[in-house]
Amino acid sequence: MLSLPIPGPGLSAGADRGFVQATQGDGRDHAAGEQRTPWPGCCSSALSISLPDVARFLGDNPVMPLRTPVAAVAAALTLITGSGTRPLARVPTQAPAAAPASVTRADLAVAYLRFELAYLSARLDDAETVRVNRAFDALTLLFFGKQYGQATRQLDALTASLDSKGPIGTLQGIAAFRPRLEPSIVVRGAAPPGLRIDRLYEPSAPPAALPTVVRLRPDGSGAPIDLVMRARPSADGPASLTPRSLDALKKARPGRYEVGFLVGGKFLPASTWSLVSERPSRRREANATRLGRLAPRPDLAQAVAAVTARNALLADAPDPGNTTQLLLGPEELASQIGAEIAALEKGRDPFADRRGDYWRTVRSEAGDLPLRVYCPAGVPARRPMPVVIALHGAGGDENMFMDAYGGGLIKRLADARGFLVVSPLATGLAGANGPAALGAILDVLRTTYAVDEDRIYAVGHSMGAGAVAGLARSAGTRFAAAACFNGFSWPAGASAAGAPPICVVGGALDPLAPPARLEAAVQAALAAGASIEYRTIPNQGHLLTVPAALGDVVSWLLERTRR
Repeated sequence: MLSLPIPGPGLSAGADRGFVQATQGDGRDHAAGEQRTPWPGCCSSALSISLPDVARFLGDNPVMPLRTPVAAVAAALTLITGSGTRPLARVPTQAPAAAPASVTRADLAVAYLRFELAYLSARLDDAETVRVNRAFDALTLLFFGKQYGQATRQLDALTASLDSKGPIGTLQGIAAFRPRLEPSIVVRGAAPPGLRIDRLYEPSAPPAALPTVVRLRPDGSGAPIDLVMRARPSADGPASLTPRSLDALKKARPGRYEVGFLVGGKFLPASTWSLVSERPSRRREANATRLGRLAPRPDLAQAVAAVTARNALLADAPDPGNTTQLLLGPEELASQIGAEIAALEKGRDPFADRRGDYWRTVRSEAGDLPLRVYCPAGVPARRPMPVVIALHGAGGDENMFMDAYGGGLIKRLADARGFLVVSPLATGLAGANGPAALGAILDVLRTTYAVDEDRIYAVGHSMGAGAVAGLARSAGTRFAAAACFNGFSWPAGASAAGAPPICVVGGALDPLAPPARLEAAVQAALAAGASIEYRTIPNQGHLLTVPAALGDVVSWLLERTRR
C-alpha cells in the first residue's frame, strides 16, 4: 500500500508563523494569502534562498516552527529536490489548454513516494547514485519555496529516469495528470462521485493520449475496481464513465481507496477517495457527546485527549493540506475511535499495549504534540522493549519516518529487532520545551507499554538532528545513545556532562550540511568531552543518506545501554 506522508493537526506554531508569497513558478503553485512558513531571504513577491542560507538555518535555528496547515503528505517530506525549469509544452486538447490545477503538498508527496519506490528498487552504480542524489537535493529549494508544481514536475522526471519500464517511464508525461473522484468522501447509497482529470503541470513531453482506465485500489485486502471512461479523456475536466463502471462504484465496499491511471497494466497512484457508511461529521459529533460524558480520571487524561484529537480528524471533506487526515481513511478511523471510546467508558486505556502503527497526541506543557507510534506485532506482551524516538527534518512531520526515509524502513527494522518507534512532530521537541515534551512522551509510553529504561534512543535528520543534539545536551541522561543524520551542532561552551554517546552521520555530497561543517561541530563536541562517532556516507546527499545508513545506525544504537 502506498501511503502519503502529510502533517496532521497538533502543535500550533502560533505567533512565529508568517506569510510569504513564493514565486509561482508554473503560474499556479499557490495563491497569495496562504499561510506560509517563515524563511530567511523571503519577500512578498519572490523567494531568494541560497544553499548557505539553508545550511545556516538548519544548523543554527532548529527551533523555528516549519509545520504549516498546508500540509505535507507530504507531509511527510522533509526535504525534496530539483532546480531549474524546462521548456513548457502544451497538452493536446480540443481547445486551448487551461491553467494547471493547484499543486498541493499532497500531490508532491505522492510524487516523492513514487520516486522513493523507484529509487529503492533500482540497481545503481556509483555514478548513477551520485547523479540521483545531486538532482534530488537540488529540488530542496523549490520545496521550501512552496513551488510545488516545479518540484513535482522535476521529481517525476527523476523517477522516470530510474524506472523506464514503470508507468511514468512507459508513458512519458502521464504523471502530470491527476485523476480524482469528487466529492472525495461519499456516503454509501448516495449518488456516485464524478471522475475528473486535472493537469498539475505542463509536461515537457505530453502523452499522445491519456489512459481510459482509472483504478481504485482499496487499502488492505479486497479486489480493485476499474473505472472505464466512455471516451479518451482530455486534461482539466470531467470524464464520463461507462454504465458498468457507475454500477461498480455503487457496489463498492466502505473504505479508503487509492485512485490512479492504469498504464500498461501497472497502477500509478495519484489521489485518494473514501466510501463511508455514515457521514464522518455525524460520527464525530456522536463521539464528542460520548467523550463529554466520561467521568474525569487523571490516569486516563492522556488517552482521552488523544482520542479527542483523533476524533477531530473525522471530516466530510478532508483538508488537502492535512496528510494525517488523508492517510487515515475515515471509515476505518471512525470504527477505531468507536472502540477506543468504548474502552474508555469501561475505564481502560485503548492504547495500552496496542500493536501496529497509529497516530495520537501527547499532552505536554507546550500543548498537544502529534506523533506516530509503531509497535511490532511479534514482541511478546509486557516484555520490556527498547524505544527509538525519531525526529524528522525541516518541512516534514510526524509521518515522515513512518512512511518515507526508505518507505518506512524504520518500521521494518523495528519488526526485525523488536523495538518501539515513536515519531513526534520534531518542532515540539526542539528548544526550551524539548525536555518537558520528551518527559511527557516517555511518561505516556510507560503507562501503555513495558519500556526498557536503559535502552531509550533518539535519532534525527537535518532539523530533527539539531533537536536530538539539543536533547543530548539538556536531557541526555534519559538516553542510552543518540544519532544525528545530516545535521549537528555544539554551541561554544556547551557542557557534555550527562550527554550520551552520539553517532553523527553525514552525506559526502550534502550541500546543506556539508561534511566539513559537521566535522567542525564534531570536533567542538569532542573538545567539550562528548563521546562522538562520526561517519561520512559516500555518494549520498542530504536526504537519501538516511535510508542508505539507517540500518547500520540502528544497530549501533541498540548495542548501547544507558551508563
